[in-house]
Amino acid sequence: MLTGKAKEQFEKWIMKSMNDTSYPSAYRSYIDWFYDLPQSMQFGVVQDYADSIGKALMVYRVSIPNGWHIVFGDTTLYVKKESIDEARKAAIKAFDEIVNRELN
Repeated sequence: MLTGKAKEQFEKWIMKSMNDTSYPSAYRSYIDWFYDLPQSMQFGVVQDYADSIGKALMVYRVSIPNGWHIVFGDTTLYVKKESIDEARKAAIKAFDEIVNRELN
């Protein structure tokens, strides 16, 4: 998932975004709630965060077998992965690297 300053900013965004909504009382915090979500749902939350900082984050299949495009901002990458989950992980990793580079 996200690391460094990108993680710190993302977790602040989660806390701010979730402030007006309720979450299951079994969780100590919104952050715990997020990390307990299935990976596909975590990706959706990261997409919303990316949008909030002006960067589109998308993953979609291309016609080449096991091919995926990862789009964030003005950047498009092609990755060859077996599943959408692997492509999402690659997208989050690339997004993390770019956001951390921009925040430093």
